[in-house]
Amino acid sequence: MKIQDFRFKLLIIFFLSISIGVQGQKKHEGIEKDFFPFSVWYSGGKARAPMLSEITNNSEEEWRIDLQQIKNLGFNTVRTWVEWANCEPEPGNYNFDNLNLLLKLANEVGLRVFIQIYVDSAPDWVAHNHPHALFEAQSGDKVHPQSAPGACIDNKAIEDAILNFYSETAKVASQYPNFFGWDLWSEPHVINWASLDYIPNVQFCFCDGTRSRFREWLKNKYSSLDNLNTAWYRNFKEWDQVDPPRFSTILSYTDFIDWKTFIYEKLEEDMAARYKAIRSVDKTHLITAHAVGASLFQSPHVGAGATDDFLMARPLDYYGVSLYPKHNNPNQAWSVTTLRTVMDFIRSANRENGGWYVGELQAGLGTVALQVSDPVTS
Repeated sequence: MKIQDFRFKLLIIFFLSISIGVQGQKKHEGIEKDFFPFSVWYSGGKARAPMLSEITNNSEEEWRIDLQQIKNLGFNTVRTWVEWANCEPEPGNYNFDNLNLLLKLANEVGLRVFIQIYVDSAPDWVAHNHPHALFEAQSGDKVHPQSAPGACIDNKAIEDAILNFYSETAKVASQYPNFFGWDLWSEPHVINWASLDYIPNVQFCFCDGTRSRFREWLKNKYSSLDNLNTAWYRNFKEWDQVDPPRFSTILSYTDFIDWKTFIYEKLEEDMAARYKAIRSVDKTHLITAHAVGASLFQSPHVGAGATDDFLMARPLDYYGVSLYPKHNNPNQAWSVTTLRTVMDFIRSANRENGGWYVGELQAGLGTVALQVSDPVTS
């Protein structure tokens, strides 16, 4: 794909707004203190994230032309991605050909590379080999993935497979001198990339793995079943009788608060596990992730699983945010006040990290089918 001029194409531009060396941040010797990465989204060919283009005999020449054009336009970094569904077609059989080629060519033209990891779409063998780990709604409906949304990480087999994928990716990327850093999780939720509108008021996840993990969380909080019964206004006799609430009642609301607090803390723990998986291989490069928008504006009742930016920032070097001022609907453009509030909230969530970054930044117009938004012009 020859790129004529990025300025006249719909792009999502990614840049890091990082204050490296500010007091209070995590310190890693390998992080470059004088490099400010300004990047454009590109993985080679015409594929859009999170998908990957098939490598052909012409890929090397075509990708080199694209990367040189990116360099000529003033970018110093490419933000690329790896996707679990494509890169591990069989258990333990990893295919990082796209990543290797991109890193090699970017190095030749003088571009750094920042890697986004996607595990929200899973290889088909995941659901086939681990049907017990399918996402389950409060209704009991199990979600049979169409690549997305994969399976629930609260099941040991899925957690191991996901974290192994992170570690294997790190083994490849860390070999290249132009590799700069990581984004571990784009817009974290319990479940992503699935429009399950056939289930009313859908909430996740109620699989055996999540229910078991919730019980362990409750044991840690309440110490005894008697204490839980008092707080919840219940009379459980055994811990295995305890389940997450699936609907509201006129009685105690403590069960709902506990369930949603658990979701917040579980997602932080899941982020920390990803961080640890990368750090087990890569001791030096920058590690980030980014939110869909400030959690200030996100209800804890979000069925896909709401996050707390202050919690999600804790395990990371920096936590970021997606900024789509006009997104894909001309009637839903962000006000300047909203934009400023989102950025300041993310900055506040990173106060212990000494910096923050923009994970996704809209450039140009946004579209969904025939619906076209007004373009971002400055």
